[in-house]
Amino acid sequence: MCRKVTTAKLTNTTEIGIWGDCKQTGVFCYLDDCVEGLQEPMQSNFAPPLNLGQDRLIRINQLANSAANIAETPIAKNHIFGPQGVRGRNSENSRLRQVLGYQPEVSLEDGLTDAHAWIEAQVRNN
Repeated sequence: MCRKVTTAKLTNTTEIGIWGDCKQTGVFCYLDDCVEGLQEPMQSNFAPPLNLGQDRLIRINQLANSAANIAETPIAKNHIFGPQGVRGRNSENSRLRQVLGYQPEVSLEDGLTDAHAWIEAQVRNN
């Protein structure tokens, strides 16, 4: 999403294409949190499966709006007919917190801010 918004910003357009109606939901976890979260169970004696992810559910429309706000650019979402994927998923992390005392810490906004800065630099350099 950050790349689409950044490309729109740098080409002075506002329209970005997004598959489906953008009402599908998901969770987004910062990569550093994922890596740390994977190390926790590997360094413990706990063997059963655990969920790892943020437990904040967000609609794709909200994700696009957040990316646009961080990039400080207006966008117009063009909902493209096609596969939408799963309508919604969430990560239930109570066992992760209970057993290992771990939970992801980087907020969606902070993660998007970091991602946007890196992606914009990459797009500008190409």
